[in-house]
Amino acid sequence: MSKLTRTTAIFTYPTLTDLSGHIGSPVSLSSFSGIATVTLYDPNDRDVFGVLVYADATQATIVPIHGGLAGTVKIKVLDEASVATPMYAARDGAEAGFALVDLETYSGTWDSCAIAMESGVAGELIEAIITKPTSVTIA
Repeated sequence: MSKLTRTTAIFTYPTLTDLSGHIGSPVSLSSFSGIATVTLYDPNDRDVFGVLVYADATQATIVPIHGGLAGTVKIKVLDEASVATPMYAARDGAEAGFALVDLETYSGTWDSCAIAMESGVAGELIEAIITKPTSVTIA
């Protein structure tokens, strides 16, 4: 008989830079000298892997977007958010965050992977449900 060992899947990985200023941002996994490391999400480089929930100068703690979260998480808003609307992981220059699918602010192909639980504006951390990633193309 299988036994539940965790209620929430949370991973800690090393980082190459201090990501503490990017809590709530989407992140990716990359490899440095054969070691998995967390990097800020860049759609031109890697797929989104999770949401950054804690970071310091040497490590980052993330919740994966592929399932395993038993609750909600705070996500960083790039444009604005409305209650119960889908959000997609996006990148705007040096900032990675989540954008409202309905606004079509950032063109390209993105991963819709969150639903806003509250409203918010650019730069705010809002409560969200993490969902299975779905590719969305915005003109």
